[in-house]
Amino acid sequence: MTPLLMPPPTTRMSDLKHKLTLYRHYFVSWATLNEHSLYLLLKVVIFLAKVVSLTKPCSPVMPKEAIWWPLMGLAAMELALGNKVTWKGMGLLIALHIATLFLAMSYGRGLCAGRDFERWEFGDD
Repeated sequence: MTPLLMPPPTTRMSDLKHKLTLYRHYFVSWATLNEHSLYLLLKVVIFLAKVVSLTKPCSPVMPKEAIWWPLMGLAAMELALGNKVTWKGMGLLIALHIATLFLAMSYGRGLCAGRDFERWEFGDD
């Protein structure tokens, strides 16, 4: 019977590669176990990004209702459907959202509503 030999000495680079391989394995295992939660978290982040993309350009006022309600309705429906919307469907809805914003800012009367809404005062009916 032959005796066991000592492993070859490691360098810093091989030690780093080994650690990176282990961390990648741990991350992939964790992501696989939490795939559903990560997918839903991604959907919430996409929804919040859509809300910000609609409200941020019109900071003191709101976007036009003709643009706000359909886009927010589609974004909320996509979020509510959860796993029923495929990756292809998500990509299509994101492209539709971006194209609508681009067209509203470029060719329409703009994305933002007029400043008439800022004149509301307490006590007005």
